[in-house]
Amino acid sequence: LLFLETIKNNEQFKVYDRIFKMTGRMELYEGFDMKRYEGLTGKYAFQNRVATWMPSPYRGCTHLYNTRFYSFCSSLLDKHIDVLKEIFNYLGPVDLEHAMFACVPQELIVEFDKVYSKGMEASTGKWNYD
Repeated sequence: LLFLETIKNNEQFKVYDRIFKMTGRMELYEGFDMKRYEGLTGKYAFQNRVATWMPSPYRGCTHLYNTRFYSFCSSLLDKHIDVLKEIFNYLGPVDLEHAMFACVPQELIVEFDKVYSKGMEASTGKWNYD
């Protein structure tokens, strides 16, 4: 949140159309193309949702989004700050990935089969090619 507030109030960042979030364990790999994000004004971009494994989904958390690598249009900066604040109310009973699915308005989401990031999964050590 501090980083997002910083870029929100810094004129140097106003020239960027898209904000990407990538975990420190990930890197882009061959196939990533910025052109895929053209025309996504006012949209989030996630890898395809995954069905939850919870037997009784918590507060609309029927699915989850991989948050290792996602992006959103810079026009959504204020909205994303609000979404992250709302997510804090979900954490505990569910993880960030489930909360992201529940809190980001579905009409603002575009899903991709692949986002072309790779890296080690923190909990298992397994390599993911997302």
